[in-house]
Amino acid sequence: MPAWESITYVNPAAAYDSSKFVKNGSLMSYQDENYVSVQGIDVSSYTGDIDWAKVKAAGIRFAFVRLGYRGYTEGGISLDSHFVQNMDACKVQGIPVGVYFFSQAVSEDEAREEAAFCIQNLSGYDLALPIIYDPEDAPDDTA
Repeated sequence: MPAWESITYVNPAAAYDSSKFVKNGSLMSYQDENYVSVQGIDVSSYTGDIDWAKVKAAGIRFAFVRLGYRGYTEGGISLDSHFVQNMDACKVQGIPVGVYFFSQAVSEDEAREEAAFCIQNLSGYDLALPIIYDPEDAPDDTA
């Protein structure tokens, strides 16, 4: 058993007042005497080209950029085609950034391969936010 499996983390639920959630278009915010939310986005090649100056002007305070993904059919790992562009633009605009990897790993070896891929492709970048592992199941039996 890996050492991390024996660790128990306790994160008590925050006491949110549901009446303090405010929806403005597609964005939701929260503020009370203890908590103030900030708006952030996650982006990938599916988002297309982004005007990051407009993003910042709209009040977006952080971004998570998709670094890469494991393909559905062959299981190969690919760098998101907009990764470098989005990372560079966040730096220019002063938007704190983290990254995520969209995983379809089916074994520990594949997960390790994905982690190594992330480390290799983050060389030269300073992250203000964490690396997020985004595991998702393949959409159908042929993947």
